[in-house]
Amino acid sequence: MTRTRHLAASLLCLAVAAAPAAGQSRPLRVLFIGNSYTYFNDLPGLVASLGRGARPMRPMRTEMVALPGVSLRDHWLDGAALAAIRRTRWDYVVLQEQSMLGVMMVHGRPTVNDVDLFHEFGRRFIREITAAGATPVLYLTWARRPSPETQDRLTRAYAALAAETGARLAPVGVAWQQARAQRPTLELFDSDGTHPSPAGSYLAAVTLWGTITRTPARALPALVSGRVLADSFRVTWTGAVAPLVTLADSDAAFLQGQANAAIARVATLPAAPVTGARLQPLPAGTPPTWQRLAGDWTGTMRLFDAPVTVTLTVSGTAPRPQLTWREAGTGWSAVYTVAAAALDSAGLSFTVSDPRFLAPDAHHRAVLVGDSLMGHAEVGSAMQVPRLVGSWTLTRAGTAEPDPMLTEHPAGTDSRAAAVAGGFTPRGTHPDWRHGRDLGGQTAIAVRAVVFGSVVGWQAEKTGRSGDK
Repeated sequence: MTRTRHLAASLLCLAVAAAPAAGQSRPLRVLFIGNSYTYFNDLPGLVASLGRGARPMRPMRTEMVALPGVSLRDHWLDGAALAAIRRTRWDYVVLQEQSMLGVMMVHGRPTVNDVDLFHEFGRRFIREITAAGATPVLYLTWARRPSPETQDRLTRAYAALAAETGARLAPVGVAWQQARAQRPTLELFDSDGTHPSPAGSYLAAVTLWGTITRTPARALPALVSGRVLADSFRVTWTGAVAPLVTLADSDAAFLQGQANAAIARVATLPAAPVTGARLQPLPAGTPPTWQRLAGDWTGTMRLFDAPVTVTLTVSGTAPRPQLTWREAGTGWSAVYTVAAAALDSAGLSFTVSDPRFLAPDAHHRAVLVGDSLMGHAEVGSAMQVPRLVGSWTLTRAGTAEPDPMLTEHPAGTDSRAAAVAGGFTPRGTHPDWRHGRDLGGQTAIAVRAVVFGSVVGWQAEKTGRSGDK
């Protein structure tokens, strides 16, 4: 996709339906930068529709730069969002980060990344927005349905950046949390458990309305309109404007009240990001030697969406022993030569990489506890996503009990089985790029993240999902 086509696909102008009457203030100009959490149910259009229905009317002219699954880093590198900021004199620019602050998995389960990547590119955008004479607004998103406990990390991450930079904070995720606690039967999620339903988008819209206008959300219309999405992959529109949210008056009033309550809490929200290890610390171990480690060690690693069997082979003699790392799942296997292996008083460290892929290395740290090697693995980092963190326990080959977690998975549940079967073997044949472990929409501009064993590779073609992941 060319730069021009990319810009055309993502820059979506929503004109104000009616010009302001004589003596009425000019329309507020608001630019939205985000992904599917912004373009689902045409959030900018809903905010503008609320403005038209407010009393007194507050006209808005809204535009957005939004693509599936992208982060602020992706927007920065692409350039279309920066061009939009500099092209027009905006009153407000709304920034929405990827819903997990970058793709991260702990023991195969998606979770919220550390703040480093979000804060770095959030600061860059905020400097540009301020230099252009606009007010930056941070659109604090909500935790996904399966992991409500992650809301605290999201809230702290956004609140910390707002406190540091002076940006306004639109506490949509806080309002969402309150509303779900008080009215669990009012469905805010789409069927996928991550994107907003029409009611969820309405709650986001009234929270943004109150944050931008600094006017309490009261007696706003329960029926709001926006543009109709034609293709959620390419982010194209039918051209029609239609009612997108139709709520009972009581439901609309309830959601407006939750937005007002959340906005009133902004000054008291915790602004210290959650930091620290994602895994339990490794126990104290016995200082290892290469002689003691010699041989095959096998066991289970939990790093991906399903456990895998791994084998570490230590051969040769110090100071240059040879280490080999093998991984095997349902219907697939892979073997790697280990680099940068080292011993110290605390344990063993080594790196697993595959030069055939543009991918982060897998870094391992292990301790010797009795007859077991217990280790942590990390692929990527807070600034290099996708990021995977997990753990493993190995014993000498032939002494381990079968791991009950390594059972046969129904077809389709272990995505690496189809990804690598027959294509990625100890002989080093190249995998078939048509397959792979899709990390769920990490389509940052023109690539997709795929996992082969412990290696994350990048597919060099434009792909996408309707989902923010």
